[in-house]
Amino acid sequence: MKKLILSLTILGFISFSANAQIEQGAIFAGINSNLSFSSTNLNLDGSNDNLNSFNINVGGGYFLIDNFMVGLNAGYSSISQGDNDASSTLIGVFSRYYINGAPFIGVGFDNIKPDEADSYGQFIIQGGYAAFLTDNVSVEPAIQYLVETGASDRNTFAITVGFGIYLNRQ
Repeated sequence: MKKLILSLTILGFISFSANAQIEQGAIFAGINSNLSFSSTNLNLDGSNDNLNSFNINVGGGYFLIDNFMVGLNAGYSSISQGDNDASSTLIGVFSRYYINGAPFIGVGFDNIKPDEADSYGQFIIQGGYAAFLTDNVSVEPAIQYLVETGASDRNTFAITVGFGIYLNRQ
């Protein structure tokens, strides 16, 4: 994974002088999920409880210069099993650099607040592709590497799919 991240970073720096396709002043609004809605029948103790999970994130950003965006995001996650429910909310900041207007690399930080627990941080490194369906609407698959700070110190790989709307594109 370190080689993938390094390769994406080097590719980003090499492409920095490429022709801009998302201009300064453009505005981004998006929604994504790691598609983790699931329902699993555990049946560990004969109780036949299902484990259900779901997450969704929304965000918005502004292009400070051609192909470079900074933004804010918010999200919600829910997990339930039988009579036990848990959820968490997050708020975060992120930045993305688009290589020739479609592939992108990004970094971010989220503050996550689980129900009835202390909040913790999460650093995100991502690489993805903005496949434009029209001049302003895209489907955005991405691979993310998440590093949690705090009590758990977990590292996670995630695949996300999102939709983006780009306003003020010329």
